[in-house]
Amino acid sequence: MNCKRLIFALLSCLLMLSCTDVRRRQMEQIIIEADSMNRHYVPIASDSLLTIACDFYDRHGTPNERMKAHYLLGCAYRDMGEAPHAVDCYLQAAACADTTSQDCDYLTLGCIYSQMGDVYYRQLLLTDAIQARLQATHYAFMANDTINGLYDYMITAGAYLLQNKSDSAELILNNSIKSYEKFGKKEEALETSLMMMYILCNQPERKNELKRLIDSYEAKSNYFDKYHELAPAKRMFYYYKGRYFEIENQLDSAEYYYRKIYRPNMSFQQIVPAYRGLLSVFRRLSNADSIAKYAQLYCETNDSSVVVNNLNLTARLAASYRYNTIQRKALENEQEANKTHNTLVVVVAVIVLFTVITLFYWLRYKKRKEEELNQMKSKYIESVDVYNHNLETLRIIDETRKATISELQHQLISIEEDLRSENSQLKESIAILRQQANIQHDVEHMQQYFNTPIIQRVRSMIDSPLTKLENTEKDELLITTSKFFPVLIKDLQQANVSLLGIQVCILVIIQVNPGSIANMLGISKQQVTNTKIMIGGLLFGDYSARSLYKNLMTRYSTFLG
Repeated sequence: MNCKRLIFALLSCLLMLSCTDVRRRQMEQIIIEADSMNRHYVPIASDSLLTIACDFYDRHGTPNERMKAHYLLGCAYRDMGEAPHAVDCYLQAAACADTTSQDCDYLTLGCIYSQMGDVYYRQLLLTDAIQARLQATHYAFMANDTINGLYDYMITAGAYLLQNKSDSAELILNNSIKSYEKFGKKEEALETSLMMMYILCNQPERKNELKRLIDSYEAKSNYFDKYHELAPAKRMFYYYKGRYFEIENQLDSAEYYYRKIYRPNMSFQQIVPAYRGLLSVFRRLSNADSIAKYAQLYCETNDSSVVVNNLNLTARLAASYRYNTIQRKALENEQEANKTHNTLVVVVAVIVLFTVITLFYWLRYKKRKEEELNQMKSKYIESVDVYNHNLETLRIIDETRKATISELQHQLISIEEDLRSENSQLKESIAILRQQANIQHDVEHMQQYFNTPIIQRVRSMIDSPLTKLENTEKDELLITTSKFFPVLIKDLQQANVSLLGIQVCILVIIQVNPGSIANMLGISKQQVTNTKIMIGGLLFGDYSARSLYKNLMTRYSTFLG
């Protein structure tokens, strides 16, 4: 009878464990499907299954599993328009993370703060949005997710702009552009430059910077079609270009690009910049009819845009109301849960009583079995003594073997270290010899270059300020330099540098001072300086005239011939 009860208790435990495993597999499937929908931008229409998953992982899951479940539940509320409820879930998810653990899922933690920042931004909680995005950046970098980390950092500029902190926004955007270019993300850098254009187009004194960004966007962007046109969602660029021409007082060009913004079926927010720009142009032209026309269109579209924004705000308020309703229902459910809790306490008490009774009979059964085992111990001890003696003998043999192997290993390691040291010294000697040979080769090559007749002729003209280079001498100078600096000349030609710019660059290599360059080529010293700046920017991204010679020697002296 006692054995049957013991077997029954064991079977009950096994059944409970089996049910938990089945339940875990079901919860894993729910999380996998919700995660897949979230990654592929498919809205999660219901929170019921994810709520069950959160309850399960809160009781049986690891910190990473609990964090993932609450994060996906927050995404479900986000897709359902329940912004406050979504933030609540994101905060719970972040609280589940164990950042002291080596296996902490920093990638998901970064996504949590990124989504939280997006919700805060949509609710115009700008300070909270900035803090959340910075947290997202921190955890993305910890997960080696550099690109998403840079995006979360860059997007904080929008919140700073809404706070009228354009200096902070500009600093963030400049850092983001440099970082994107560093990691080879050219399209992301260009998209970020559009936000910089927004800042610069309101600062007429910085029109040159605005022009540089516009030219770079047109030259490098892949968003233009074969007719050099942009999609409606990207046509805000034409507003910035029109604004540049308006600052330059080229009103015809400004009007042209403001009109290019418009396309049929555009949203009110997309059309507003076109009418705003055209209204500004016709005001400056004092065209009363056009002013009246575009003032009315601008007001109508701007009012429509405000209506859309108001509808969005109303939707957010409705979401908050629904959230409060949910909170009220949750309180009612909590009261109902208390009743269920009392019932559960009674059930648990019955289970505990059953467990105590089962344990009592199991201990009595165990005591009887121990008495039977004690009778067998005397016979067993003799066998154990013999076994221990044999085991001790084997241990001594094994220790001797290990000592011998250890000694051989130490000798082998010593030999390997000696060989490694000799090999390292040999490599260092070879590297030094190669470096010396390269330096000697460069010096000899430069000496040959400076000993050519045309170079000696040019250097002798430095002290003759009224002497200019003849066309034949310029041609000979270009031909000679092409033989010694073929890579440089090719790079200059590919960068579309003019013949005058190439001649200035050659005279810089010969170390002719700016004044003598201006005399030899018949141009002003300012033209010489501007040309050096232009070449430095094209070849090295360094807009400094003084550092051009150093940059040329650094890059091209090791590639002569």
